[in-house]
Amino acid sequence: MYMKNKAALFPTIFAIVMAIAGLGIPIPGTTGGTPWLTAIHSQTMPDGQVVNVDNIAFFLWGHQYTVVGQTTQNTFTPYDWRDFPFYSMILILLAAIAGVLSIIVSRSTNITIRGKEIKTRIPGDIGTTFIGRDIRIGTSMLILVMATLLMVAGTIYLDYSARMTIIPILQQNNYIINTGYGFQFMEIGVIGFVLSVVMTRINTKMVQKAEKEDAEEVEEDIE
Repeated sequence: MYMKNKAALFPTIFAIVMAIAGLGIPIPGTTGGTPWLTAIHSQTMPDGQVVNVDNIAFFLWGHQYTVVGQTTQNTFTPYDWRDFPFYSMILILLAAIAGVLSIIVSRSTNITIRGKEIKTRIPGDIGTTFIGRDIRIGTSMLILVMATLLMVAGTIYLDYSARMTIIPILQQNNYIINTGYGFQFMEIGVIGFVLSVVMTRINTKMVQKAEKEDAEEVEEDIE
């Protein structure tokens, strides 16, 4: 993988940013991060005015309860490990870490095999020959695929678990459920990782084709 190719690098960086944003980690000096789910309970007053009597915002990093716009309980500590958002939080966090690792691996230009340092012309390859530039072609690609799968697993697990647990309870109590920006960030992050895998694959094929043509030209010159 030639990660210096901006077409392959930018989607990875974008996906990492979206994954971190989806965690909903509280921002210092603000009321919180980006929730993955919000629930609003409205009540009609005697004068006919509809007011919000209870608002709940769920973050992967914790949850916040508000009543009539005033914070009554603020819990920004991570979920207990027994809560399903905790597992999704870990999966999304691992996806972001894997994304960063894929960039680090791909930009490495020197490798060592059995104590011998080999300089690679094209960063980021583990291929079929395990020599020269091919040594890292699958490493970075494999990490990107793992990051994508982790991101997909975290997003699907969060959505499925919420639909099986808290959403029915909130709906039974007449709460209006809305998807938060945090969950949307996670979905966009999935697209970013998938795009990075596709662009990396295309770029690798292009590089391999170019080198094959160069090798054929060299053989013709020798003849």
